[in-house]
Amino acid sequence: MGAATSALLINLSRQGIIYIPSLFILSSFLGADGLAWAQPVADVLSDIMVCILYFMTLKRMRNTKKPAELQV
Repeated sequence: MGAATSALLINLSRQGIIYIPSLFILSSFLGADGLAWAQPVADVLSDIMVCILYFMTLKRMRNTKKPAELQV
């Protein structure tokens, strides 16, 4: 579908870019409870990123010119 880069970014950010730092940050503030909250926090932050990427893609698709309809 042409969105391989966005899909890769979303998957990497959820597990690597967001989840691992949230483990360290939340565990330092909340202790063991922070470890339990790290996954939901990473999921919510990645959902926000998905929404941003979705609307950026939607805007880009709307701005592209549509090909002329075929005359039958």
